[in-house]
Amino acid sequence: KAGAALDVTAAQAKARAFREAAVSFHAAAARTHSDDAEALNRAAMAVEGNWILPGGLPGRPWSRHMLHGTRATFAPVLLPGVTEAVERGDGQLARDQLARLAAALDRNTALLLAATR
Repeated sequence: KAGAALDVTAAQAKARAFREAAVSFHAAAARTHSDDAEALNRAAMAVEGNWILPGGLPGRPWSRHMLHGTRATFAPVLLPGVTEAVERGDGQLARDQLARLAAALDRNTALLLAATR
């Protein structure tokens, strides 16, 4: 039910932009000398940190990664906040989780682009 009303178009565009920035970042890392690698390492660590939800996932504050997680059965789940909200039929929560993901994609795209300039 919630998935039918969930518009993921903007998030998909942000994911494509992030992928393009990641490709550029990877190319920059491949041609960077070890003396210059520290800035790229800091950017990569900051990107990983931006996938962490400070308050955790809804109903599971101990599970904090917005890209991957595990279910109560320990089965893996991708985009757990969005996925679980859609599965519960909670459209508003799904939109909120998608907005958080989109914001993280924007932050991480900017980080990667800044690191390769």
